[in-house]
Amino acid sequence: MPKIAYINSKYIKFNEAKIHIEDRGLQFADSVYEVVAIYKKHLVDFDFHIKQRGALLAKGRALGVQFLTLFQDELYFELGSHANAMAQKLARGIQSAGYAFLTPPVSNQIFPILPKVLIEKLEKEFQFYVWETVDDEKSAIRLVTSWMTQASEVDEFI
Repeated sequence: MPKIAYINSKYIKFNEAKIHIEDRGLQFADSVYEVVAIYKKHLVDFDFHIKQRGALLAKGRALGVQFLTLFQDELYFELGSHANAMAQKLARGIQSAGYAFLTPPVSNQIFPILPKVLIEKLEKEFQFYVWETVDDEKSAIRLVTSWMTQASEVDEFI
């Protein structure tokens, strides 16, 4: 049976499923892929959003509690900032080792281009995804940091 993904109200082939690099749920690793706008600490069109999305959050008490907690005391932004800071630390270390990036590192996901020989060694100790082949000798890998990524883990990878 073929794998199918449901993204943005469409069924597509699993291997064609993609989430944009700037997806907020992905960047902040909050496990919810719904986006609401916040302007000056107020939710924008939240009632419309709930209605438009079939009341997903209202039906999912656990998700509502998660959002409530994330929006208290700037936690959402604190967690996202930490994830992005760890990614930038990782990117600086990789760049200082002389490696380039497939795309500029601007979020908690980075895509360094590394020699395949090095990738094979790293795969023995770390979990990541080989994103795409660049040429016969190099590939870009996908590294993702989150709210729980420790600086010591970044140091260990570098």
